[in-house]
Amino acid sequence: MSRSTSPRGRRTILTALWTLTAWLLVVPAASAYIDPGTTSIIFQAVIAGLAAAGTALTVFWSRIVGFFKRDTEGADVQ
Repeated sequence: MSRSTSPRGRRTILTALWTLTAWLLVVPAASAYIDPGTTSIIFQAVIAGLAAAGTALTVFWSRIVGFFKRDTEGADVQ
């Protein structure tokens, strides 16, 4: 008994994968409507993300600078 797949089985698997790929890539036209409330929520989420990033940068600024700062304490600098 061999564990390898027969050529016919491989062809079936490849055909199924190609069919699935083609089916996922073909996107039908959407007749969707995005109301102003949705746009407002997305805008608020972007602003909140920027505010959170700014706050994190402010809180951890000394650690960030310390990470990139050259350590001259142990070096013999003349």
